Amino acid sequence: LPWRPARQFVDDVCLGLLLALRFIALVFEEANALALGLATKDVPWRSLGPMRAIGVGAGVLGKLVRNLLGHAEKIAVAMHDRGFRGASTFHAYTPGGAKDLRWGVGDAVALAVLA
Repeated sequence: LPWRPARQFVDDVCLGLLLALRFIALVFEEANALALGLATKDVPWRSLGPMRAIGVGAGVLGKLVRNLLGHAEKIAVAMHDRGFRGASTFHAYTPGGAKDLRWGVGDAVALAVLA
């Protein structure tokens, strides 16, 4: 693998990227839900003044962080319940072994058809 000479833990990096991709959707979903909730309350931002507006914004940001930490905890519990103990003990098993993961002629044909 190309990162092994750079002393990067490839499994840890891949796991981090996969979790980040999973978590990005949750961040947008939570932010959207909070924004819609704030819009339905019809907060008069201009009449609040700067300090109260900052207070309301900080409250919303705090709620966003609490919700995201709750989601992160649920993901961690789900990973633990499914037997994940860390990237160093995790191995992905493919049905045909590692030979299925090599680039072949069929892959080039499929890519050409899709292009």
